[in-house]
Amino acid sequence: MSASVGILFEWYLDIAKLIIRGKVLFILLGIINLLIACKHDNDIAPPRDKQFIKSVYVKGASSIAIDSTNGIIQVVLPENYLDDVINIEVILYDGVILSDTTYSENKIAYKFRGARPKQFVVKQQNKDSIIGKYYFIYVRHLGKLTAELASDFLVYPQNKITEPNDNCIGYIRLNSGMGSLPETPTSPQRLNGLLRDLPGNVNLTGFFDQGFSYLHFEGAYDLLRSRKAELSIFYGDKKFVFPSLPTVQRAPLTALVDVSLRQVGSLPKGKEIIIEGGYFLEDKKYYIKLGNDLHKEEFLVDAFYLGHNRISFVFPANLPDGTYLFSIFEDEDKINEISYTVSNDVSSRGIGQVWTENFSCPDRIIFAKNAERIKLSKGQTFYVNPVPLQTQHVTLPNNPGREFPSLELRNEAGSVTLKSELKTDICYADYTINMFYGAFVIPESISPGNYQARLVYSDGGKSFPFWCFFEIN
Repeated sequence: MSASVGILFEWYLDIAKLIIRGKVLFILLGIINLLIACKHDNDIAPPRDKQFIKSVYVKGASSIAIDSTNGIIQVVLPENYLDDVINIEVILYDGVILSDTTYSENKIAYKFRGARPKQFVVKQQNKDSIIGKYYFIYVRHLGKLTAELASDFLVYPQNKITEPNDNCIGYIRLNSGMGSLPETPTSPQRLNGLLRDLPGNVNLTGFFDQGFSYLHFEGAYDLLRSRKAELSIFYGDKKFVFPSLPTVQRAPLTALVDVSLRQVGSLPKGKEIIIEGGYFLEDKKYYIKLGNDLHKEEFLVDAFYLGHNRISFVFPANLPDGTYLFSIFEDEDKINEISYTVSNDVSSRGIGQVWTENFSCPDRIIFAKNAERIKLSKGQTFYVNPVPLQTQHVTLPNNPGREFPSLELRNEAGSVTLKSELKTDICYADYTINMFYGAFVIPESISPGNYQARLVYSDGGKSFPFWCFFEIN
């Protein structure tokens, strides 16, 4: 315990003795404990007049000012400073150190353009306590504001069915005239942007995102068909108009069935099913082709526009139960291919996804990954997850006897059953639920050919066959 904490403790204890007859001792002791805990967590509050930094040096800087009282270092760079990084050399008083071990002994590298002011901490060990101070480095650049485009501007739909307030995002690279953001403690907090369609008289104001280095605009739908969009940025009294016109277009379509359905069980027939992952357009035609190697015919299902962020469809009642490859189309362009199991029987089982990569967190990849035909070799390991998923909340006790189903491979020449190795994905649902899947190995003794694959459960039940044959070489 530090000396200052001990004095504080004794002072409050004396008060407690005086009012103990009022029966509030326990309350006071609780307050004392809280104050002591707070003191331990905030151990770098320095005396008001304590100095830690003698001087600061930045190669190429026009000037540097240190405000020790407020913990601010202001760096001013000339117009001809073109690097994105400054290297700050901090000359410290004896016994003072930089507390962040990622820095060298007294040097800090700072990629400053459009970045938040750089924070660092200096500390000094006294006899029985640590004192220290936070400092912030601000950078002002005296050059004219210039930048360049680093990407197209992509329009993403908001999660609203009607009147979507679409987001438009485009990356830029700041070249000159911009230091930290803000450049000084009293400077504007934002670098602003203006995106407009010259013929259509559409004007959108936006801002620069410091974390990702992109410009963000809202309500960009009217700019999608623009052939002459102009982009400019503003900071204080500085302005820059990009000489090249930005391209504004829809973000790439992903088109996936609503997550609450596709990761739990079979998709039902006769009920509306939502596909998300637009940017969908009202004047486009959307439909789904359902394919399965066991069926010679291909099934077509129309989908209907609900908004920029979603379309919907309904399976016909006469569609045979099973696992299908869904090929989702916009006009004649294929958007996505993914497999799903279709059945109104809640007890039905299927194979969800099959993959060969040894992912540490499969759920981050497999549910959005385009479905592909399965080609395997003797001795190769592959992975399977079932429909419905096998999951367990992380707070529940682990079941040491848990087993994953076997996998049956069958063709006209016979069948072979592969035993599984149970695998666990701990990342599912933001690490709150364990997702179980199986690892299998193709035996060396198997004959090459095409095989129908289905899971076989310990209760004797079997899943629907996977949508495609396994091709084994």
